Amino acid sequence: MMLSVWSDMNLLLGLLHSRLFFAAKGQIDIR
Repeated sequence: MMLSVWSDMNLLLGLLHSRLFFAAKGQIDIR
């Protein structure tokens, strides 16, 4: 069970990180 929760947390963190990364990349590309 803990492994499942840990993988879900990693997935959410990965999505959040990639979203922030692409947002920053988009701002850099616009400038």
